[in-house]
Amino acid sequence: MSIVLGPILQFRGFLRNTCEVSALVVTDLGDPAPPAQIDQPQALVAAPRKLADLPFENPTKTAWRYDMVLPLSSGRSTFELETSLLRMALMRAVASLV
Repeated sequence: MSIVLGPILQFRGFLRNTCEVSALVVTDLGDPAPPAQIDQPQALVAAPRKLADLPFENPTKTAWRYDMVLPLSSGRSTFELETSLLRMALMRAVASLV
């Protein structure tokens, strides 16, 4: 299994006291979605969703999307995907600006 691109984060918005984020990952065609893990016990991580095989003609890669709902806190959360580490600092002060 090989991640050839990503994770690429997308901020999707604030909802109540949470922050919605998604991560895009591209793997070689035929590889399963890499397992994801986050160090926040209150966080919700949906099962990876296959977006597309790329390119559309003669595909060699697969794009996957991970949707996450993270509680707002003054700390940081670590999202682990295969061997990649992604650190996200989600500050309560940011929520008050939106």
